[in-house]
Amino acid sequence: MPRFKNKTLATVLAAGLGTFGAHRFYLHGPGGWIPWIYPAYFFLVAGLGLHYLAGLHTDLGSDFITFLHPALLAAFLPSLIGLVEALRFALTPDALWDARWNAGIDQKSDSGALVIVVAILSLALGATGILSILAISVQAYFEGTL
Repeated sequence: MPRFKNKTLATVLAAGLGTFGAHRFYLHGPGGWIPWIYPAYFFLVAGLGLHYLAGLHTDLGSDFITFLHPALLAAFLPSLIGLVEALRFALTPDALWDARWNAGIDQKSDSGALVIVVAILSLALGATGILSILAISVQAYFEGTL
């Protein structure tokens, strides 16, 4: 029997733990390959970024600014995707959500104010993240550290 998929919980998971694909695990379960893309990408790109930075700097942990390099910031692409998916979940009408995720279940979604708050925070964090990555990347390019 299918389980009820709560729209608010999926939205919060996408916004808060989107880097690791928690919302995909919640909606799709651990089976298949789709939920595993998020953590695999994050750890692979973060590992490659740290390896790259270790070659550039011998004192890798001495300065926080080292970790603002675009090679490491690319690891947070799943976070931005999670924030976009949180927006998409939050803006989906309850009837469409139930048709997609809760077909054949008597319980119906009733989203409240929390979904709206999470949508606003997701938009703010996503815009801040994208602009920060863009600014840091342009700075690194013009300083010649990219």
